[in-house]
Amino acid sequence: MSVISRHNPYVIVVAGVEDPEILGRIFGELRKQFGMRQSAELHGHSMSEEMLLEVLECTEEVSPVVGALVIDKASTREFTRISEIPSPSDCQVASALRVVEMVFARYMLRELRCDEDIRGKRQKQFLTEVKRRHRTAWPETQIKVQCLPSEKSDLIQLADVIAYGLGVFTRGTIQNRDLERKVVQLRERKRNSIEGPRAW
Repeated sequence: MSVISRHNPYVIVVAGVEDPEILGRIFGELRKQFGMRQSAELHGHSMSEEMLLEVLECTEEVSPVVGALVIDKASTREFTRISEIPSPSDCQVASALRVVEMVFARYMLRELRCDEDIRGKRQKQFLTEVKRRHRTAWPETQIKVQCLPSEKSDLIQLADVIAYGLGVFTRGTIQNRDLERKVVQLRERKRNSIEGPRAW
């Protein structure tokens, strides 16, 4: 299966697992297999398609739950009035909140680790809003939310790899057919909530 080629989609992902320690063991084994230092970051854009496929296949062991939003920048520019498009920083916050809301609608989370892309005052407001939305979806519960550098969290790195896979799939540039099939499976899996590609 392939999609019409699009340019430069914006993809934001939440990836959840029941046991982060098992994910850490899997990632440790993958780093060793890839000849990487144990402290090295698994980063989608710096990996071959074969490596991306290996990560997605190996992490099946932890049955990750994925929430994702794929925004087609080309369609956004073509079909959305400039006045309706938020600034890049506002878009980042709004799309991140949309994705966590999609996940919260189906799953209660113990904790959420976020990349440090959202910074300063916006970060504090974002974390507060995430907690509020989780409490709305799951009354009388608490969620621990923290921002971390991506190299410090295997969960953030898993989300990055999945986001990159969804991005290359959306652009129609995947060469490895097994990787393409794996991304299709990811999109079609009932436990996941993946929206797009669509305009803002």
